[in-house]
Amino acid sequence: MLTPRQGFVLQAICDLYSETGEPVSSGAIAKLAGDAFSSATIRSEMARLEALGCVKQPHTSAGRIPTAQGYRYYINHLMPRRELPVEKQREIARFLRQGVRDPDILLTRASSLLAYMTNYAVLATSPQLSDLSMEKLEVVALTPQTLALVALTNTGLVLNQVCQLGLPAGERQLEKLSGFCRKNLLHRPLHEVALLRDDFLQRELGGDYLCLAPAVQLICRMCAELCRAKVHLEGQSNLLRYAAPEHGYNAFLELLKETDTLLRAAPKEGGNVAVLLGDDLDQELAGTTLVSTGYLFGDEHTGVLGIIGPRHLDYTRIIPHLAYFTDLLGRILNGTDGDG
Repeated sequence: MLTPRQGFVLQAICDLYSETGEPVSSGAIAKLAGDAFSSATIRSEMARLEALGCVKQPHTSAGRIPTAQGYRYYINHLMPRRELPVEKQREIARFLRQGVRDPDILLTRASSLLAYMTNYAVLATSPQLSDLSMEKLEVVALTPQTLALVALTNTGLVLNQVCQLGLPAGERQLEKLSGFCRKNLLHRPLHEVALLRDDFLQRELGGDYLCLAPAVQLICRMCAELCRAKVHLEGQSNLLRYAAPEHGYNAFLELLKETDTLLRAAPKEGGNVAVLLGDDLDQELAGTTLVSTGYLFGDEHTGVLGIIGPRHLDYTRIIPHLAYFTDLLGRILNGTDGDG
């Protein structure tokens, strides 16, 4: 933990850098401090913060700018906590509830709205749901060769697909398909269902393989899709209003589309905020920032919601938005969200 004086200096550097985008000098901090600290004391504390890895000096003649570590400390320990106005919370909730229970639709709507409200780009990942299981599967014949498949997971997530069979199916084939699903698909982790091999299907379905295999293969693909965390990216055009770093934002955005990168950048504890600076990954990405936090689906399935912009983001404005959006996403997905 920093001393109160170090905390004051770090907070001043973060606040002033967010306002101006320029390195912060000891003189600028001295104006904020008034008679509380001398310029020599402030310079000494800036040097200590640099030694601790909280700030850095971009070049010898400049002041200091925050590092990712400094921003994390600022956000989680120093920045004043604010909440969105109640009326704004209600507007957001009304909009997002229209995509209730479908994670992809909900995340697309949330990302678009958050990008619109903050004027930054937004990245979100769906939760990785590989250890979910199917609790129920209904097979409904629409025509002799067309089936509707409706699956219910143990978290209440409903999946719907329409399938074309290889051959027309009668009552016997439909009963065989239902029996196969009860025996081999229900109550198994989705990642196991996704990996069912074709030779296993041939052996289990026997002479009805050509007819019924398309339905089972579609179910396996549905499970595989749920096991894969998807990345949603919205609001890229918002970045045009900010001075671009030397190599632009595109390289940073492309890198963040890689799910592993985004998940590594996510906070490890619920409620905390993670800061990933572009130059933490590559010097060519300097000047870009991802600020992210997690939302919970079930007991342990974490998705990520993050805001992308220039290094000197307006953290005091975006953190309340991130906090409310992630809390609401978790409540909607878990079915604990009221209508108030």
